[in-house]
Amino acid sequence: SRAATCLEKIIPVEFAGDLQCDGYEAYDCFAKGRGGRITLAGCLAHVRRKFFDAKDTAPKVAGWFLRHFANLYALEERLRQTRAGPRLRQAQRANLSRMVMGRLHRALVRLKTVCRYLPQSLMGKAIDYALGQWPSLQLFLENGRLEIDNNLVENAIRPTALGKKNWLFFGDQHFTTDFLYQ
Repeated sequence: SRAATCLEKIIPVEFAGDLQCDGYEAYDCFAKGRGGRITLAGCLAHVRRKFFDAKDTAPKVAGWFLRHFANLYALEERLRQTRAGPRLRQAQRANLSRMVMGRLHRALVRLKTVCRYLPQSLMGKAIDYALGQWPSLQLFLENGRLEIDNNLVENAIRPTALGKKNWLFFGDQHFTTDFLYQ
């Protein structure tokens, strides 16, 4: 389950610090329940995915956002390749990524203000999601220990999640028999 109560079982009560996650509401509930000792850092990959999904319905605007996200990720890749430490990552992000993030935010606000896209459209949802996550997305600029997204963790747990799904009916005689004779 992805409920906030499950997080309480995983994360020790004494934990205080940054928790990098997507925009799922259970994380907000969990962090609020810890009295401000936990700061939620956003995941730019989840924001990027919303614009990727909208590229067929709004190719120029979505493409513009995707190019800017690609620039941010290119810097992160260079930092990873050079094994930059937290201080250098923070300095490089302040110098380069902050400007790109500012440009993205101004564009999001402008698009939201002019009501160019319906809220239920893919682009409208992408804009709303990005603006709703914006404060948490900024944290990687201030803290060189944080990643731009939580893809490293998601990639690490993907085999477990896929295995759980793929083996759901393993050993179920009815499923196996029905499957074989259909």
